[in-house]
Amino acid sequence: MGRRRLNILYVLLHLHNYSGAAKGGTRLMSTLEQVKEVVAQQLGRDAAEFTAETNLVEAGFESLDVIETVFAVEEAFDIDINFNANESAAQDLVTIGDIVKAVEAELAKKAGK
Repeated sequence: MGRRRLNILYVLLHLHNYSGAAKGGTRLMSTLEQVKEVVAQQLGRDAAEFTAETNLVEAGFESLDVIETVFAVEEAFDIDINFNANESAAQDLVTIGDIVKAVEAELAKKAGK
């Protein structure tokens, strides 16, 4: 397995430990915190370095990193984000906050079903 794939699996396991049902007062991670964890893992950095306003390109992302991050976020939240790297909609994912908005929109759709 490639290093990047292992990193994504690590993030998913880490998020699962914090985002599942609270047991014994365990604090649930916010959507922003979870997305920051995914981004941090993709870049090999600490999630505390990022905010909702963090620009992905300025943080060091290349186009492939954005695609892989979208996949990891989809897996972490069990959602499908309408994302096509070849379309102008891909330009909507500029900051970590943009990813959070996309996740929250998909979670709202899923909850409404």
